[in-house]
Amino acid sequence: MKKLKKLPIGIQTFQDIRDPKENYIYIDKTKEAFGVELKEQYKKEFEQKGLSELSKKWQ
Repeated sequence: MKKLKKLPIGIQTFQDIRDPKENYIYIDKTKEAFGVELKEQYKKEFEQKGLSELSKKWQ
């Protein structure tokens, strides 16, 4: 039976999370975080230009 990986709660460094001996799970959410930031940038830009109907689509 395969052992479940541990959650890296409280781990301070990326190096510790990626250490194979520690058996932590790592899920890269960089793409999702970038998408949220980009969405907020567009929303603010639309609002500044008075395009509130477009900014609502980005919520």
